[in-house]
Amino acid sequence: TRLHGLAGIDEFEMVRATQATFKLGIEFRNWGAPGDSYIHGFGKIGQDLYWLHCHQFWLKERAAGRAKHLDHYALNTLAARMNRFAMPDPSNPQSPIADIDYAYHFDASLFARFLRGRAEAAGVERIEGRIVAANRRGSDGFLDHVVLADGRTVDGDLFIDCSG
Repeated sequence: TRLHGLAGIDEFEMVRATQATFKLGIEFRNWGAPGDSYIHGFGKIGQDLYWLHCHQFWLKERAAGRAKHLDHYALNTLAARMNRFAMPDPSNPQSPIADIDYAYHFDASLFARFLRGRAEAAGVERIEGRIVAANRRGSDGFLDHVVLADGRTVDGDLFIDCSG
């Protein structure tokens, strides 16, 4: 989400174009033992209460034998278990979802097509070809140009390998 903001990409435009869904974490099934599941939530675990951190409450409950798995104390993982999502509300710093972290689940080919369209609309030149040689500058060892199988030489300041 931060990358999209830096690139000037409208989040909801990207979601529509890539058929994305929001996700709050990744679930691991049968992780510790058969039948167990655990959600690795994005962002912090639990909400602090004034000067006390959530993990302090969890450690006290664990010492008393009452603690559940740590992911049960994180708002994002609880919401994920209930199939709920709300956009963060940074305008209200007191809100428990003011800075909740999330990610996307999308079709990678649709995302690549979306980025390609945005980049080309911004004037980025896309060159396809199989690289057969990469030549470095003698002065500093940085990449100077690449040679493609069809003989073209491509100079540049930034090269991105999109071969997968």
